[in-house]
Amino acid sequence: MQAAPGEISFDKEGVDSLFPNRYHIPREKLTRKAGAFMEFWTFITSNPLINVSVVSWVSAQLIKTLIDTIRHRSFDRHRLAGAGGMPSSHSAVTCSLLLTALFRYGFDSPIFAISFALALIVMYDATGVRWAAGLHAKAINEIVEYLEEDETPDKNRLREMIPKLNESLGHRVIEVICGAALGLVVACLFQFLGNPG
Repeated sequence: MQAAPGEISFDKEGVDSLFPNRYHIPREKLTRKAGAFMEFWTFITSNPLINVSVVSWVSAQLIKTLIDTIRHRSFDRHRLAGAGGMPSSHSAVTCSLLLTALFRYGFDSPIFAISFALALIVMYDATGVRWAAGLHAKAINEIVEYLEEDETPDKNRLREMIPKLNESLGHRVIEVICGAALGLVVACLFQFLGNPG
């Protein structure tokens, strides 16, 4: 059977050219596995709210890592999944979820209402509680470093009891606004360019 232009041929010659005879996979098995994978992929990408959230998070983390790499002139792989920094990935996720819920289900839907409340809580938390927690972590780290300068027998015990704390937890308001803007842009792109799911 001849494959249409742009399609992959699964006839005997096509499969044999892809796989040498010693590693030959019967075409029925190959077709079944490809079909199962496509079915799985279709299922995984079928929820537009999850899709837009994941794309927003990945975009924010990549931008955050790029900005950090440029600022410090070195790549830190921990920034790929780390909290804090510009832009806020939490804000990007919740705002993309919010706008997609609005586009898909309308203003009066419970999904939009929950997304709206979630976005407010997350953005408030990022600039309030998490920002304060980051300042506290910085102060504790400085206190521990100051106490470690003294030559005391409890110096190692202090470091074991209080490891170096992550100081980059929350966000400045501008970081939250930029994250929210990124999330809104991603949601608009999904809406107007089409959802892959």
